[in-house]
Amino acid sequence: MVKPEHTWKKLIVYILGYFLLAEWLLPLPEAAGTGSVTIFMVVSAAFFIVIYLRPPWWAIIGSVLLVILTGINTVFYEESLLQLSWLLSLAAEMQTNAGYIISGQWYALTDMFRSVLFMLLLAIMSYLIYFWVVQSRRILFFLTFTIIYIGVMDTFFEYDGMFAIIRTFVIGFLLLGLLQWERIVSRAADRQAQRKVFIRWTLIMAVFLIIAGGVGVLAPKSEPRWPDPVPFLTWGESSTGSSQGVQKIGYDSTDERLGGGFQMNDMPVFTASGDINGYWRGEAKNVYTGLGWEIESPDETSSEAGLYHESIETEEKEVNIEMAETQEFDFAFYPGSFLSIEEDIETSVDTWTTQAEFETGGDPASLTNYTVAYATADFPVEQMSAVTDNSEDPEEVTEYFTQLPDDLPGEIQELAEDLTEEEDNRYAKARAVERYLRGPDFSYQTTNIPAPSEDGDYVSQFLFESRTGYCDNYSTSMAVLLRTLDIPTRWVKGFTEGDQAPGNENQVEVTNENAHSWVEVYFPEVGWVPFEPTKGFSSEFNYTYENNEASEEAPEIEEEEAEEEEAAPEEEEAAPETGEEGEEEQADTSGGGGIDWRLPLWPFFAVIVILLGAGWLFRKKLRASYLLFKYRHMHSDPEFQSAYQALIRLLHTARVKRANGETLREFALRVNDVYGSSDMERLTEKYERLYYGRKNGDGAEPETVAAWKRLVKKIRS
Repeated sequence: MVKPEHTWKKLIVYILGYFLLAEWLLPLPEAAGTGSVTIFMVVSAAFFIVIYLRPPWWAIIGSVLLVILTGINTVFYEESLLQLSWLLSLAAEMQTNAGYIISGQWYALTDMFRSVLFMLLLAIMSYLIYFWVVQSRRILFFLTFTIIYIGVMDTFFEYDGMFAIIRTFVIGFLLLGLLQWERIVSRAADRQAQRKVFIRWTLIMAVFLIIAGGVGVLAPKSEPRWPDPVPFLTWGESSTGSSQGVQKIGYDSTDERLGGGFQMNDMPVFTASGDINGYWRGEAKNVYTGLGWEIESPDETSSEAGLYHESIETEEKEVNIEMAETQEFDFAFYPGSFLSIEEDIETSVDTWTTQAEFETGGDPASLTNYTVAYATADFPVEQMSAVTDNSEDPEEVTEYFTQLPDDLPGEIQELAEDLTEEEDNRYAKARAVERYLRGPDFSYQTTNIPAPSEDGDYVSQFLFESRTGYCDNYSTSMAVLLRTLDIPTRWVKGFTEGDQAPGNENQVEVTNENAHSWVEVYFPEVGWVPFEPTKGFSSEFNYTYENNEASEEAPEIEEEEAEEEEAAPEEEEAAPETGEEGEEEQADTSGGGGIDWRLPLWPFFAVIVILLGAGWLFRKKLRASYLLFKYRHMHSDPEFQSAYQALIRLLHTARVKRANGETLREFALRVNDVYGSSDMERLTEKYERLYYGRKNGDGAEPETVAAWKRLVKKIRS
């Protein structure tokens, strides 16, 4: 490869190109939540230095890899760069993410892997900017897209692009001016003429920059005709509920805004072994806002969760939990009712949310491995059926667990009354609502799920409009329907039981796909009793009669559902949470445990666009390589003539065009000056002899073929 001569002018324009790329990085904290972009700025600077020095290709690849490894080590690891342990961990991370890509789980890619891909993109951009500003001396394409990018960031995100636009204007003006100066100087006859051009061009640039900047700052400005396009763009969706976009499945503490679809994520959360019984509780919430759930209760803690009344017979069990390396929580997950934890750490249970929090010296703490003692209970149906009103409910239970927003649509209460008009007790009413939600009027789905508008209601939209959703829709609807009947309920979130760990019958693995939400209803003299309204889910809650026979109502619900759905595929347990969470789609049990090949279409379109863009950017190199392959066995005169004409077209692609009225000899001399060789002149003489018939050719001599190949390779470089 012929290296272009580096001058101080080329160094300046290359540095300005780096500042232009930096304008793409600065909005990332507001637009993508990446935090500090300092590491990406430093990595980009290192890439720019490597590309500018133009070492051999193997040194470039090695340097780029070293820079990426250093950046990843700085951000994600505490070990020294020279230690082997972190490299092994990185290799395992790459292998895991490769599996996500193959299976189409694009949203499961880890931050570390995304950072590696982003740094590779920065390396490619460093080369492209070098190609544009140093070799091609053209930057208008990248400058235009930079201005558009800043405009989009300023319009649709929290990023303030005012000063970014000013910086980009100054940088772009200097780049365009310097590159144009390079073209003008290249035509100057001698150094004295070049010096005159430099002085005149510098004065012109300075005057234009001062005038343009002054007019931009001092000129009167009208108010924007379209101050904020975001409400306009979302207005069209507000009538039916807008989607909150794609979310990730998993557990998150933010539930103020529910709704929207999600993507699957089978990242492990923890493994559990021991006496495992029922769902894994994270916390409960009591305030329904119309859009989601919040917590509003006294700050009271206890040593136990106290889900059950003291008169209820319970059984104590233990389970050991080992958190996954990537997971960290400052509270415990547990089935049933929390009793204690066998670890040397302070544990307090919020009386109202039932969250078992870890503390050390008053500060939140986390555990990677702990053993929980918990209690399970059987729920007596006769005793629960004896509750006919709320006269025996404790005052604080009524106050904190029957709340509803003032603007709750009245049609929700009307539906609740219609569903329970033939029932005369609390348990029967809860079962009636549960049975309705699991019935044929609703369908379980995790994609294309609407979210209510700001003035809409989450439950009303599900019950009367979409009738399609996942566990959050079902559980929230049941809790709210019962509250309209003055029945205390609360919304509980956590995980379902999990799946048996490979090779260990006594251990289960809980992943983000198991995230779930359900309902608890309060019964005096019994306590908080769980219910499962989500269609397709089966619980192991123990509802019993006094004769110890299992309740006939639970199987009745499952039988009805089985008939209505006609053996629909079993659903995996999952629940979406606002931000980084969601709920998995129903699993296809016919395919076994293989890879899910149902990939989204956008990655394929993205790849096509990237390939087309790369083909256009590298069209000169691709065309030159094709010509070298096509004419690799050039022997006859017709083959040489065809190769010469193809060379002319290749020069045109390389922006070395033959001017109007310019002879082939004159054009050949100009090409020789551009590429610093005499090959074009020799090839032109050969072509003219053949073309004008001065000599019956003697074939393509080896020297001629070698000259043609040398010139094509120089153009390709």
